[in-house]
Amino acid sequence: MDKDAPMYTLSSTTQPFYYFRVNPTSASAIVTLSRHDPAKICKGPPSSGSTTRSGSTRSSILSIPLSPKFADKHWQEVLSTSLEASSRRHRPNDGLVAHLAPTQAVKIMADKPEDEGAAYLAELECARLVWDDDSSSHFLVHPALATPFCVTVERCAAWSRVEYTLEHHESPNHLARLTRDGTGVGYLEVDTALASKIESYFLIDVAVAALLTVAASDARAAAAETFEPPPTLPIWSTSRPPLRPLQPRYQRHFEEADEEGADPRVRDLRRREPGRLWLQNEKGQEVEGQETQARRVEV
Repeated sequence: MDKDAPMYTLSSTTQPFYYFRVNPTSASAIVTLSRHDPAKICKGPPSSGSTTRSGSTRSSILSIPLSPKFADKHWQEVLSTSLEASSRRHRPNDGLVAHLAPTQAVKIMADKPEDEGAAYLAELECARLVWDDDSSSHFLVHPALATPFCVTVERCAAWSRVEYTLEHHESPNHLARLTRDGTGVGYLEVDTALASKIESYFLIDVAVAALLTVAASDARAAAAETFEPPPTLPIWSTSRPPLRPLQPRYQRHFEEADEEGADPRVRDLRRREPGRLWLQNEKGQEVEGQETQARRVEV
């Protein structure tokens, strides 16, 4: 799999259902959502039983396929859009992330440009995914509802799990929820009963595209975070620091240290550091052989 163009498959234990691909561009990215006919046998892309980054066999899986080529005519592209530049998400801009227009709705508007009724119905299927700086949240603005859906993000660091939920303040139930953990495995839950109460034929496709777009953007942002390595601890030496050469006035004591009958204090000091001499000051502390710090040892 190309890490710069991630692909995600939403599947059951037998075959995939949704296929989501992110193609980066110079400005941002192009996202494409495809859906497989559940009544047909899937020949590609690979299902959860194929070689994927996730080897799980759970009931609903969000996995990253290693062989993304389509080999099945029963796949249908349901939505394709370009993500806006990240700078547009913040003030003073309008916060637009992407226009989520179902492919069939776009086709209707292209085939019947003079049919105002068809164009109006097609526009009712097109939503907008926006970012709000005040709440630091994504919102799905859909023409079928007076107020937008909110995409809430809940993180569980202990389980390395993230939940993306599409909620509406007028409903106690969420429309859709996408859950994934640190291994790349996840689940998609869609409340079809709630979706049936909203006058939008492609609402589920738009909702899934919105959640996957937010999750993919969140994954890229997390991967882009870099941290400086911890500072290197200094290596402390247990040996004495190097000393400056002995001053000439003390050189005589160094030379006479090996002579028989020399002061034993001088002999002991010489053995500690060959070629250097440590003397004792008036307090009995060993210091470097300097005139200002050491007293002369008479022999």
